[in-house]
Amino acid sequence: RNKIIFATKSPASFGNNVDIAIFLALYSAAKNVDLEVRVHPLSLLRKSSELEDLKNLSERYCFSLHYAELEDGLPNLDVDRDNLAHTSNPGDILVTVYSTMNLEAANLGLDCINVDFEINGSEIKPQRMSMSIDRRQLHNQRLLRYGYIRNVSSLGELAAALDGALRSDNRERIQNAMQLVVDNECSPTFLVGDLIEQIN
Repeated sequence: RNKIIFATKSPASFGNNVDIAIFLALYSAAKNVDLEVRVHPLSLLRKSSELEDLKNLSERYCFSLHYAELEDGLPNLDVDRDNLAHTSNPGDILVTVYSTMNLEAANLGLDCINVDFEINGSEIKPQRMSMSIDRRQLHNQRLLRYGYIRNVSSLGELAAALDGALRSDNRERIQNAMQLVVDNECSPTFLVGDLIEQIN
């Protein structure tokens, strides 16, 4: 059975983790797919109700919630238990917000969707919570150019991208782009000239 995995972003830089989790919980229930929410380690350290909100949501909507254990007041990530490979299977769908977990997902054969929007984005908030910062990062721009990651700009586009991933739309093109990401971004060395030639 298919599974959607939502890897939250640090609450210091994204204020809509809970909103996206609610949307995915409702979507997963309607489509009869499993949902796992993986909580960013910084959520355990911030003075925010996000972790408690997600715990309450996971009980209400019956989804799996994955977060690191605290040891001496710091998140203690386990190399096996907290590895994406531990709870995922090829064909699962990873939903992220500009995360390097996209690289891990490509290596594991997961479909990948990037959330490129904010809800209530007009509210006054710290500058570091601006999505425009992530959009300008060269490594994010480079990864999106491969065409492996479905980039979405609204909840409607997120639902459509999830539908497409579940139907395996454009499977061959996505698989080829995924392999390019693995070959060029996940290998120990690569030649910049070869990389530019392949993604242009």
